[in-house]
Amino acid sequence: MSNKKLGDPTKRISIPIYLAIGYIIGLYILVSVATIIVYNLPSSRISSLLYYAILIIELVIFVIVLGLLIMLNKHRELENIQTETEKRELTNLSVKVQEIHQNFTNYKDLFEVEAYRDVEKDMRKLKEKFQFCTPFGRPGAEEIEKQIEDETLSLGKLISDISATPKEGLAKALENIKSLTTSTLQAMERREKLLIK
Repeated sequence: MSNKKLGDPTKRISIPIYLAIGYIIGLYILVSVATIIVYNLPSSRISSLLYYAILIIELVIFVIVLGLLIMLNKHRELENIQTETEKRELTNLSVKVQEIHQNFTNYKDLFEVEAYRDVEKDMRKLKEKFQFCTPFGRPGAEEIEKQIEDETLSLGKLISDISATPKEGLAKALENIKSLTTSTLQAMERREKLLIK
């Protein structure tokens, strides 16, 4: 189902382009036929040289316009593919953050209540940031987006390592998780400011 959705925007762009190409071909044929008819009229004063020159000019204009339309269509398709790729990457990252949050809640009973709630609140904020942010891949934000992706993956690893952490190391583990969650939140906020400028 998702693949169909990804393909639809390209079709929405391509169909009008193909209609435009059809109109241009039709117009070219009409103009060419009109030129031939005028040339063959008994009262026509168009010389053979001018007649062929007109046909050649019409053909050149037709080829140029057709080529530009095809290039425009291809450019829009590439833009659309890039946009869909950015959305898909953001969706994957957003799903990853939701999984991280869910995994973290599974270890709720291992931590001191207030300390756990403090980190869990920041993690929920991070999850919401991903749910409502613009797609990644925007010019000027590449470095900060790479940091966010790396820190998200590191955060997931820290949480997955909780089960193997001895009881005396849980407080430190929670401290590291809070630090990385806060850092990722701050990076998301810096990214938002970069995109506003």
